Amino acid sequence: MTDMIPKIDNRSQQDLVSEIRRLILYYCPEFGSIDDIVADQELDALVNIFSNMMGHVNYSLNQALDKNFTAFLNLIGVSPTSPIPSKAPLVFKLKDDWDKDGFIPAGAKISAQPENKEEVVFETQSDLTVIRPDLIKAISIDPREDKWSNLDFLLDENNSGIEAELFRGESPIIHRIYIGHSKLFSIEDAVVNVKLQLNGDSDDTYSLQWYYFDDKGDSQPLKLENGSRQTLLQTGGISFSGIKGISQKEISGYKKDNSFCCWKNHWIYAELKSALKDSNLLPDVEDITISVDTFASGIAPGVAVFNYAPIDLTKDFFPFGERPIFNDTFYFACREAFQKKMQI
Repeated sequence: MTDMIPKIDNRSQQDLVSEIRRLILYYCPEFGSIDDIVADQELDALVNIFSNMMGHVNYSLNQALDKNFTAFLNLIGVSPTSPIPSKAPLVFKLKDDWDKDGFIPAGAKISAQPENKEEVVFETQSDLTVIRPDLIKAISIDPREDKWSNLDFLLDENNSGIEAELFRGESPIIHRIYIGHSKLFSIEDAVVNVKLQLNGDSDDTYSLQWYYFDDKGDSQPLKLENGSRQTLLQTGGISFSGIKGISQKEISGYKKDNSFCCWKNHWIYAELKSALKDSNLLPDVEDITISVDTFASGIAPGVAVFNYAPIDLTKDFFPFGERPIFNDTFYFACREAFQKKMQI
């Protein structure tokens, strides 16, 4: 607004000092020159005091126009925009001989000196860690062929001009779905059942292979139960048998908010063995249900009791006595069979 309205008096304090000295020389001829006025310290001090007072008067006069203009804007229904602090992007770089990271706390003052204007001071809004970034990985992805290539050799300092074809791939991209359970998948010698409810079915154009992790952390193929199908791209169930034990394994990945995370559990996973050239052909998974079946034979009970009397299991016996009557009770216990959790 100040730049839009002309000022009544544009003179600075130095202009006022020069004007007062000129008038003194005109009305007081006993001073031969301006230098004589400046040499008189008492007179020159009085000149500066008077010019300072004149400067305050001029400032007030110039502000009057701003007030009148603001009143006019209010009259026509226009309100001035509230002042907001100015912002400017800044770039910080580490010195070439500095081998550590730099830290700039929030509120650090940074000044800028415009040409022929007063110094402008900014403050940083948040903490900032300044690092020296280095390229450490280069890959190329071809989504149409569902392949990728490792191009790390381009970052090698000793690269002897080897060229790479961008947006092309040589190795197939791995697609997996992991299913984990800390209790069910820890049961040994069990049949694992997986049932998926899908939102729509897909043609059997994709090949799947299921795996689990052994005690060494290596992937081992899962053996299908008789009648089970290898693919699970349609709603239904699939069962695996002959699993000696699914060991814990830590896998890593990214959450929906792009934060990196690790998960440790007993896992089975399915891996696509054919190229995924159109992800829209795959159905959405609405629900996953898992269960395990355990079978055992030849397990003898450890303890047997008829009513409140122990029974000798090394001999033949009548579980409800030789003459059973109402409320006779037979108890038996087996630690190996009954101690497993989540088992029917």
